[in-house]
Amino acid sequence: MAGGTEPDEKRQGMSPEQVLTTALELNASFEEEPAVLEYLVNHHLAPNVKRLLDPFQLSALMLNRAETEESQDIYLRNLWKQARKDIPELMQMKMVYDHKTSTYLFGKWAEFYRKNDKIINSRVKMRTSVFLQKTIVSLNAYRKTRSEIVDFYMKFLTEWKDDRYISMALDFVEQSLKEITDRSVLKDTLNMGVKLAELKKSERTAEKYRERLKTLDED
Repeated sequence: MAGGTEPDEKRQGMSPEQVLTTALELNASFEEEPAVLEYLVNHHLAPNVKRLLDPFQLSALMLNRAETEESQDIYLRNLWKQARKDIPELMQMKMVYDHKTSTYLFGKWAEFYRKNDKIINSRVKMRTSVFLQKTIVSLNAYRKTRSEIVDFYMKFLTEWKDDRYISMALDFVEQSLKEITDRSVLKDTLNMGVKLAELKKSERTAEKYRERLKTLDED
């Protein structure tokens, strides 16, 4: 049997659980070599991993624990590809992603929305909200990158000033609080809830989150 064929055949016979375990092991084994990890995930594991992981979780596999600049750049490049699939209007942005793009990606994205307000309708805003929420969920193990995405999401919500999307974000916070176990991420999510409640001018809701933050700090 050819040397390059046997690993592929063995991989095809792996159970979904084994594929997931292998993907996580790769993430740990190659965290100092994110470019190698990206190649392995995209070209060797992707067909099987997709049965278990959505595209957001798959992209998150490319981040290392230190969330280094190189791994963030690779992560954002893959996330941007997904964004252009999920939000077709972004295809109108004539921007080629390179190693420098990560430093201004979110700024250019926000600028595109501001300058093209006629096409940024409720459908685009809904797609954007869903996309960013899925992204945030997939980053619960990567606090630095998660915080950047949350800030970007909050920026849109602040600019849109629409209670529909703010309420949608508050529902997202409530659901996230039921699922998050990490104390630091829990605190970040409660702070997000406070900001959203203040944006909605709901002092009662903001106070609810402040009380939970206070209780968390006291534990």
